[in-house]
Amino acid sequence: MKEHRKRPRELRLAGRLDEAIAWIQHADAPEHIRRQLLWENQALWWREITGGDTTLRKRGPVHSGAIRQAWSNIEFLTGFNRSAPPLPTDPTELRKMLWDEHCATVLETKALHWMIESKGRPVGMVSVVDISLQHRRAEFLIGSFESCGARTIARAAFLAIEFVARNLALARLTAYFYPSNQPAIRAAESLGFRVEGVLRSYIQPLDGGTRSDLVVAGLLLDTDFFNRTAGLRDRLLRRAK
Repeated sequence: MKEHRKRPRELRLAGRLDEAIAWIQHADAPEHIRRQLLWENQALWWREITGGDTTLRKRGPVHSGAIRQAWSNIEFLTGFNRSAPPLPTDPTELRKMLWDEHCATVLETKALHWMIESKGRPVGMVSVVDISLQHRRAEFLIGSFESCGARTIARAAFLAIEFVARNLALARLTAYFYPSNQPAIRAAESLGFRVEGVLRSYIQPLDGGTRSDLVVAGLLLDTDFFNRTAGLRDRLLRRAK
């Protein structure tokens, strides 16, 4: 499988996704390998997802300025992922890093990262990471670095949740929160997450400070969840009935 991934990745990095798909279709490879490569190279992984005035766009070098702004926003990074590594200081290196990430497939990175745009401007991020197709689960992260309102974040969350349920067949999402971040916990509960417990002394800060607990919340992507939230999702995403 490794040797069959090399050429499609080279073509994606060159911005030639259609040629990557064509190469896979004619590759001298077992049928099951071609099917898997075609699945993970579908254009849908790179398409924007829109609901109402909110759009999810796969993170890439075009967002380098907004991402640097977000990483400099201590309040955002503390709530989103305070263990996130620092960004490259060189702008060219940052754009290359984001292009590599943008071109990678979901099976290569086990993650999906989107920028949240409201009325055409970047306001936040949503990530689905540690994706396990075997166990049909992943970790869910979301946050805003620009003022955009709770409805925009809820729209973004539901767009991402629908996408991973439909295209990855995930059955569960897990979110982690610092106990002090009660607004984020309440927001997650309003989306359908349920607090399941506390991981005591779970996180060691990068600066070597006091260890912290983490609150664990889970969301089961089952029929009950989609039936229960159907009306809310239709209203938020402005879908015609």
